Amino acid sequence: MILSSLTLTPIPTPISSQVLASNQLTMAATAAIPSFAVLAVGFYAMKRFFTRSPPNKGETTLNLRLSLTEVERSLREVYV
Repeated sequence: MILSSLTLTPIPTPISSQVLASNQLTMAATAAIPSFAVLAVGFYAMKRFFTRSPPNKGETTLNLRLSLTEVERSLREVYV
């Protein structure tokens, strides 16, 4: 049975045109959301890579203690 002569073509109405346009806009937005997520992750990674982390307080304290020890040794050598 050949139905080539009985093709059903919907008649475009203003309401169906609005629905199709709305559907097209929804699909475009849905397709764009992952790209925005990838961009956000990329910018976050670049920010983390290029900004320095604050120095560790233990490391800073250790450097200060070592330098004070050197000053004490130098003073002992001068005055003893």
